[in-house]
Amino acid sequence: MEKSEYYGPMAARRRDPDLSRQLLAQLEWVELHLNNQASLAGSDETDPGTSDWWASATVRVLPDEDEADGIQPWYKAEGTALSTKRLDEESSDITIFEATGLTIDLQHVEDVHDALDARSEDYAKFIPLFGGRDQFGFVTLQDDLEDLRGSKSRSPALTSSFTQPVGIR
Repeated sequence: MEKSEYYGPMAARRRDPDLSRQLLAQLEWVELHLNNQASLAGSDETDPGTSDWWASATVRVLPDEDEADGIQPWYKAEGTALSTKRLDEESSDITIFEATGLTIDLQHVEDVHDALDARSEDYAKFIPLFGGRDQFGFVTLQDDLEDLRGSKSRSPALTSSFTQPVGIR
């Protein structure tokens, strides 16, 4: 019987100490790319009170001398890179993290329910988190969530945005 590289059905993969050291050595070279898009006017998916964002973390790599010696580079190990993009003869960008999300300005969103529902079924699942508007015009959270916060204050610093990462790879 072949040995499994897992300890159990829900356990993390066994770590390769050499690979772990190689990955840690790459941290100083990781670049975070963050993009954001918002509409100036509109409703539903183009509601100006919403802003879609997406981010990725990449590492630019150059050919490694070890690769010529038959040693596998860290980014070719299973599960370390989401994608590899060849830039030129000398370098490649290795994507190690991707995420997307939506920021909602609770004071300026026209209709939070329509804004979420118009985007996708996944975003629509967050509709039950939101209530109506308070006396200051801010979108409120459902009463149960307000109770968890422990305060009914409407400080803009506390309620002006809601960010939810939706897709993380």
